[in-house]
Amino acid sequence: MLSKLKMILIALLLNGCASTFSARTAPAELGPQLAWDEILLQLQTGKIDIKKLSEPDAERLEQSLRPMIKKGDWARVSYIIERLRRSPAPHAKILSLNLGAQLAFEQKDFMLVEKNSLAILDIQPENNSAKLSLGLIYLYGSQFAKAIPYLNDVKENPKALSALISAHRQTENNDLVDALCEKYQEEASQTWEIAYNCSLFEAQNMQSPDKALKILNASLMRQADDSDASRELRKAITQIEVARIQKTRNEEAM
Repeated sequence: MLSKLKMILIALLLNGCASTFSARTAPAELGPQLAWDEILLQLQTGKIDIKKLSEPDAERLEQSLRPMIKKGDWARVSYIIERLRRSPAPHAKILSLNLGAQLAFEQKDFMLVEKNSLAILDIQPENNSAKLSLGLIYLYGSQFAKAIPYLNDVKENPKALSALISAHRQTENNDLVDALCEKYQEEASQTWEIAYNCSLFEAQNMQSPDKALKILNASLMRQADDSDASRELRKAITQIEVARIQKTRNEEAM
């Protein structure tokens, strides 16, 4: 189970680095993403002035550069990050740290993610993106005492809630796990990672297999048939059903 949990956490790490800016502005309001040539042109003409970078321009830059990080255009993103670092503008500083953290996620350089996220919190103590990043990397590194406070602060985020439940499971804080899974039943049905973690708790040592299956099936109904989430949930359901049958056979053989 721990290896499966690690795989889920890796997926969370690579996809959970939320935008520093765009949570406040809908993508549609920012206009279309800029292609690389358009970014360079706007920087050269001063339409986007890095030395006096405004929040809307920072938002649009981030919106345009994030897909490049995912595609592996790391050299281009690193070039922009370096230019942002040399700027005296506050929004440029935050954007350089955030883009650097996102790039580090893709490169699995979790020490740099930690460094940049802590630097963001020094400037913006309530930055939820940085808190989520720190919570996830500390959880992945089995530093549960460090992870839990950050994840608890942002537990309204489904990724953070799933990770928080996982952290409490690893520290065997069963009362808190039970309370969280009970309180966030609706979220568990909508977010498969939460359902997975809660079902692991209910199924451990086959204490409540029926409840675990109920959680998994409720989430499965919300997923597309051919999705990764659907496949993982079906595997978990099968594992629990097989374990329950084996337990029954063992008891009958005694």
